[in-house]
Amino acid sequence: MKQFSQGPHTRLAATIATLLTSAALASPGPEIIAGPVVIPSSTHEYYLLSPSTAEAAASVAASLGGTLVAFETFAEQSAVVEALAMWNGTPRWCWIGLSDRVTDGDWRWATGESRIFESWGTPDPSRFPGRNQAFMTPSGLWFPADGTQDNDGENLLHSIVEVGDVDCNGNFFPDDADILFGDSLDLDGNGVPDECQSTDCDGDGRPDGVEILLTPWLDCNEDGLLDACAATDAPRSDCNGNLLDDQCESPDAVGFIATYFTGQDLESPIASRIADTIDFDIGIAEPWPGAGFTDFAARWTGELVAEYTGFYSFYVTSDDGIRLFVDGEILIDDWRSHGVEEVSAGVFLSAGSHVLTLEWFDNAGEAVCRLEWKPPFGSREVMPGSVMRPFLDCDDDLQLDGCQIAADPGLDCNGNGQLDVCEGTPPDCDGDGIYDWCELDGNDCNANGIPDDCEIASGAPDCQGDGIPDDCQAGVPDVIAYDDGGPEYGVRSGEGYMAWLQHVPVATSFARATAIEVDFVNTTAGRPVRIGLWRDPDGDGDPRDAELIHLIFTEVQSAEASVRDRFELPSIPLGPLGGSYFVGALMGNVTEEDFPAGLDATTPYAGASWIIGSGSPIDAAELDGPDVIEFSRLDEVGTGVWWSNWIIRFEYESPGGDCNGDGIPDQCQFAEGFLVDDDLNGIADACEDCDGNGIVDRCELSCDGDCGSIWDGLCGTEADCNGDGVPDSCQDAFTGLPDCDGNGVPDACEDPGLDCDGNGVLDACEIADGSAEDCNGDGVIDTCQFGGHPGYQVDSDYVSDLLGFTTGDSMWWAVQYEVGPDGRIIEWVDVALGDLGIGAVVQVAVLADPNQDRDPSDMVPIVLGAVQSDGGNESGSGDPARLRFAFDPIDLGPVGTSFFIGVHTAYNPSADLPAA
Repeated sequence: MKQFSQGPHTRLAATIATLLTSAALASPGPEIIAGPVVIPSSTHEYYLLSPSTAEAAASVAASLGGTLVAFETFAEQSAVVEALAMWNGTPRWCWIGLSDRVTDGDWRWATGESRIFESWGTPDPSRFPGRNQAFMTPSGLWFPADGTQDNDGENLLHSIVEVGDVDCNGNFFPDDADILFGDSLDLDGNGVPDECQSTDCDGDGRPDGVEILLTPWLDCNEDGLLDACAATDAPRSDCNGNLLDDQCESPDAVGFIATYFTGQDLESPIASRIADTIDFDIGIAEPWPGAGFTDFAARWTGELVAEYTGFYSFYVTSDDGIRLFVDGEILIDDWRSHGVEEVSAGVFLSAGSHVLTLEWFDNAGEAVCRLEWKPPFGSREVMPGSVMRPFLDCDDDLQLDGCQIAADPGLDCNGNGQLDVCEGTPPDCDGDGIYDWCELDGNDCNANGIPDDCEIASGAPDCQGDGIPDDCQAGVPDVIAYDDGGPEYGVRSGEGYMAWLQHVPVATSFARATAIEVDFVNTTAGRPVRIGLWRDPDGDGDPRDAELIHLIFTEVQSAEASVRDRFELPSIPLGPLGGSYFVGALMGNVTEEDFPAGLDATTPYAGASWIIGSGSPIDAAELDGPDVIEFSRLDEVGTGVWWSNWIIRFEYESPGGDCNGDGIPDQCQFAEGFLVDDDLNGIADACEDCDGNGIVDRCELSCDGDCGSIWDGLCGTEADCNGDGVPDSCQDAFTGLPDCDGNGVPDACEDPGLDCDGNGVLDACEIADGSAEDCNGDGVIDTCQFGGHPGYQVDSDYVSDLLGFTTGDSMWWAVQYEVGPDGRIIEWVDVALGDLGIGAVVQVAVLADPNQDRDPSDMVPIVLGAVQSDGGNESGSGDPARLRFAFDPIDLGPVGTSFFIGVHTAYNPSADLPAA
């Protein structure tokens, strides 16, 4: 009900006084016995009248500037019942402003509004002729009565009057103003907003009557009901569940059945219609009611009646993706986001009926879809609906196929939407009268479309006789993933082309790569991307020399965080002992708007994550190409990406029940004596014995468990310096642990002091092979004794703008670094100051990180000195001026050591902003 009161109280009081005076002097009529009262959430006033006929009460209501009460909500009715129908605790039966006098059976309020809720006390209020006025009981129930009678007190009831502007849609503006200013439609010109006269069965905020008036195809049989609602409320009228009344799919109907969806997955239909053609270019408008302006889809289907036998060409112009099917076979598959493009394909068809389906989605921007064809002896044109029949009846039994399938899903056991009897001669390998494709559930372990029992009957091995072909018992999937699946942020290289790789050491023998999953974040779906798998030839975990194994040219499917795109690989062998590999992605034309690489910082850093940036396209076969500008491990880049991993997952298949990959389940070979499993763990000993000496690897490393009893005296004889479960003697360059000096200890497990430059190669080996010099013969390569590190820095060579920062009366600001190759000795520090006056003194320091936690709260100065400022840097000054603090050389420690460069100053906080 309306939330306003239009007339002033003085006018109402005068009117009431006049009414009461005239009522006292003239013939008896209803009098005000209570009111005005105001209820919560309403500015209307309500009155209780003495008993009278409904007609007499309506006359008094009109003189007050109102009507008999018209309840808009149940809450309003409840409040009025409590305030007036139970006035002074006495129950009263009252006339209300609800009647069907205008149209028999159409009960409307005195304001012209439809009922928004029901409170009838009788199941059919229209079954009593002449009873066309409603009254309300003290309990709030409505009943019909004759409001005109006055037979010695019969039908003389109290009445409730409501005074205030009519606001049927509850928007706090009078209805006439809504109509006048265009906020509401009044297509029938009766002065009542359309939304108050029609239901909204689909809940889209649009009155059904208005939707049908503006979009007639929403009511294909013109019964006044939206087809989509009729299909839901009365499913008998939509037996195939396509949101189209079955009457509109009659055998003599022509055209395409068009079904419209929200989203791109064709899973949320909102409406269907019969379409004459598929030909529209709607720009960025809403294509159909309720679709929105982006992210929608459509499917057109029907029975194509081919007049001639011959070659038919189809042309589809679209923005974005489309798929075209003929008789269930995909003819065009271009399901991706793109601008306006045309694709075409042809097929040889026999004269007669064929099922044609076109699917289309729009992601954003322009929305275009046009289907053209060129039939035999014809010219290219927009495909006319006259050759299509919405009545899909492949077996000509005058029943809709979809309705038959809905009633008996067994008629379409493969679930492709077509009756099985219409799909030609179906295979039945065992001759049991049931089509093979209906017997695949739980009976097709290798997903080749042939029931397992038929494969075994045809000779497929089943050594255990368990009814499962051996090839289904020979592989177990596994996944290497360092992330927890939730991205913290997106990352991009500073260059236009980038790659991001994750190091994945595989310790499983005879494993085979099967898939790569990547989480793309701040980019767009449809972006071209390459997905790669590389081998690490020297096992050092550095991809500069990575060897490309497999490359997939594809595009981003989902740019939504925490949704990984999956890329299937052919079965790629990963070596008899596993090995060291990289998986990753390469993307070009990366702009400042893109941060495509999903990075997870919630888990401890576990695997080397690399980022590569280049000024030109990156060659996947030569990652460290001539134009590569940035090639970094994430944990060596700097503050902001510590302890992070790419959200990239590598899926591989371990041999499982067939560890030696000979195609025969190990259990069968155990029984036949061809394989031995002395430790009874279900894995053949030969698959757990890297050096082939008859002792499984875990027992060569330890005598724990049953190792001592099985291999007494032979267990616990090998070392495993990196703790990967593989004896060091079995590891070579391929498996990730080179031993360049041949002493039996993998280089990665040697004393870090033997690799002064931290490049992963022992100094002695570099000297021996001539790749490094040792002029004084002391066993330390010269570069570790003469420096050569390019310097640690975070700022760029050129700064277009400088911001000053400040805090408190005295402040430190520091940058955290790690010692890199050739970088353990430093002799000076440059500092760029912000807004600081000439002559100001700052302290510059190199500080140790005592517990190597990269937290400056406990940093300790190694060297500290004072430098006098020549003046700070002003905003827009370009190349920043730096102060240099020089000192005696300091040895910071081995590669990876954390340290800080810091500056301290005391200053006038109202004028100085020293930290640049």
